[in-house]
Amino acid sequence: KDAKLNKFDWELGVFSQIKADGMFANINHEGNGNVTITSRNGSPFPIDHPAFAALVAEVRDHIPRGQQVHGELLMFLDCKMLPRQDGNGKFNTLLQGGELEGNFAVAYECWDMIPIIGATAKNKIKTPYIDRFEKLESALTYTRSDRTALWLIETKRVKSLKEANEHYRDALERGLEGTIIKDPINLIWEDSTSKWQVKMKLEFECDLEVEGYEEGKGKNAGMMGALLCTTSDGKLKVRVGSGFSDDLRKDIWARKNLKVITVKSNSIMPPTRKDTYSLFLPIFVEERLDKKTGDSLQRVLDQYDATIASVGA
Repeated sequence: KDAKLNKFDWELGVFSQIKADGMFANINHEGNGNVTITSRNGSPFPIDHPAFAALVAEVRDHIPRGQQVHGELLMFLDCKMLPRQDGNGKFNTLLQGGELEGNFAVAYECWDMIPIIGATAKNKIKTPYIDRFEKLESALTYTRSDRTALWLIETKRVKSLKEANEHYRDALERGLEGTIIKDPINLIWEDSTSKWQVKMKLEFECDLEVEGYEEGKGKNAGMMGALLCTTSDGKLKVRVGSGFSDDLRKDIWARKNLKVITVKSNSIMPPTRKDTYSLFLPIFVEERLDKKTGDSLQRVLDQYDATIASVGA
């Protein structure tokens, strides 16, 4: 909300990067040659696990010592990248000391590099993003298509918001989450949220039928925790647990008579282990007292496609 896109340096060229779809991690290539990989909260990944072998080797080959790289880990099984929810589940298993059974391999998609010595809480590194990225680019020329374990995030330099929207729309049409645009000069590195980078992410709405109620846990005990929802044809099912005030949770739990609600989401998830579709990060919008029937799966798909088509139009 604080970003002022008209202040971005469009003439120099704003960075438009694909929004990564893995688990955020920092990689340190220390001065003594050691490599460490940690989660956002500082938990270490077990880099001695065979799945990390290729990645660690490439970090030693390409990332200068004394540097920290920022990006996201991606999990592959039998050379096929897992969807984020499945891949991040495997990473959480490893962080908790568990094992993986199968031919797993880890890759890393990166977008920034700073000196390790400066990567401390509340610190700022005032080197402009354009200089940091070009330094990373000179050390690492691989992209996702090169079938390596370490590569640069897909990046375009755009000269207008229209061009940024076109890249964003292209990402959505390829089934990706969206893009992030970054000002080349004003985006310094700092341990806080920056108004010089903006996430461009799709949101669309659909109407679903309520078929069940789940009691909350913890602070939500004794009231509604989530609604179990479906399309009118039963081909999409999703648990909606966000977007409710405490008063609304209590009211819904007492009534249990909702028929149709509007939900907003970022994307549609096709069937994996089950036969039904689902929604990614669904959020409750409103109760539809004027409707008795929700959207069909085809209607939801059509609305999603129409939203994508409207981007950059």
